[in-house]
Amino acid sequence: MSNSNHLSLPYVQASQAQKHVTVNEALQKLDALVQLSALSRGLNSPPESPVAGARYIVADSATGNWAGWENSLAHFEDGTWVEYIPANGWQCWVDDEAFLVTYADGEWQGAGGKTILGQTPAGSQLAVHSVEIEHVVLAGTTNITSLIIPNKAMVLGLTGTVLSALVGPTDWALGVGADNFRYGNSLGVAASSTVIGMSGSPLTYWADTPIVVRANGGNFISGTVRLSVSYLLLTM
Repeated sequence: MSNSNHLSLPYVQASQAQKHVTVNEALQKLDALVQLSALSRGLNSPPESPVAGARYIVADSATGNWAGWENSLAHFEDGTWVEYIPANGWQCWVDDEAFLVTYADGEWQGAGGKTILGQTPAGSQLAVHSVEIEHVVLAGTTNITSLIIPNKAMVLGLTGTVLSALVGPTDWALGVGADNFRYGNSLGVAASSTVIGMSGSPLTYWADTPIVVRANGGNFISGTVRLSVSYLLLTM
């Protein structure tokens, strides 16, 4: 075997000359991948003036020196870009989002989405879940999003951030089908506007329930919001 199983680090061979080359290659790879962080996961082509050691998670539709590297880690070292292909379970801190992501099933996902608060010997659990999506608004007054409150979940609250300005309405609301305004109303449409909507008292949903965004004072035309929901869930 010439390389390690997990990080594919090169092994020094018994009769090898210039062993320091192999050792330095392994150290460079460890420096890139241990305590992993990336400056951003929003670029699909290399920045113009990268600093030595810069790391990025490559976005979709990659071009230039990153072509074909979607979801890989791009590391700039010794004046060139190196691709590292992640494996399931890798975690990476994204600097410009202050957010931890985990690689699973071909994509980087929000990490820490489930925290077990208690568990019995037989496996019954009480856990808090935080689930997040980015929703590109569709034209119209009401959008049913892909963010779902699961059956029997006790919702603590929702958060939202406008990533790109919501064009069309004067403001907007955040809720569910039965109450479009439950988690916020008269919310700002400018980029970076935020909302924290708390359940006024413990609120359990008895069916899978999608989160709804509603336009006020005009229909949605365009824009993107990041939404998350946090809830308690009992499982057996």
